[in-house]
Amino acid sequence: MSLRDKSDISWVATYFPHVPLYPYATWEAKPATPYHSKSKGAEALTYLNFVIQHYGCRLPKMAAFIHGHRRSWHVEDAANQLLWLRWDQQEFWNLRCRGHPGCSGGVFPKKDPKNKGEFGTPYGNMWSKVLEKHGLGPVPDWVASPCCAELLVPKEAIMRWPIELYMDLRQWLLDTDYSDYTTSRVFEYTWHVLWGNNGTVNCPDEVMCKCQLYGECKGQHREQRQTRLLL
Repeated sequence: MSLRDKSDISWVATYFPHVPLYPYATWEAKPATPYHSKSKGAEALTYLNFVIQHYGCRLPKMAAFIHGHRRSWHVEDAANQLLWLRWDQQEFWNLRCRGHPGCSGGVFPKKDPKNKGEFGTPYGNMWSKVLEKHGLGPVPDWVASPCCAELLVPKEAIMRWPIELYMDLRQWLLDTDYSDYTTSRVFEYTWHVLWGNNGTVNCPDEVMCKCQLYGECKGQHREQRQTRLLL
């Protein structure tokens, strides 16, 4: 869990008392957690620190990489989302099934940015310096995935790559002069490349995603099922 502010995370213990929690706080005054991380690339550095510090036998069989806030513009209710989540998945999933933003535009690493909100050049820089070095091939033409970097990842997917790759990604992030906003976008479009099975484009059908990941299948709306959580 990436804690970039002093969010109230008591909801996690309330609804998931038996699930191991690894909260990485990014502010200077450490809270009641053994995990601390600098803030760089939004949640990116906290995710990389978790992977590096738990690489190998300490990694859980399945890990959910999430933010500390329960509600935000990109998730209606994280507690509900995780309660409905089907944890028996055997592959990587972005917890956001809606493709916009992320799949509707994507990133073009070989194109120079036309405005400061684009990050193709920084993405290409990261890829050529780190991912190409570790055998992921040349810089791609287009990369796409749903936004927001909240993920469900099996241990096998993380262990697909040597720890040195994660250490090199972390070093690139720490050394770069690109902004926090830019680097966070770069990594939003990197996780599925590392841990998914669909190459550089990970844009599943929204209906299929909701059915497989949350059991919200066609003809059966969430309101028709028993409520698991009192809002």
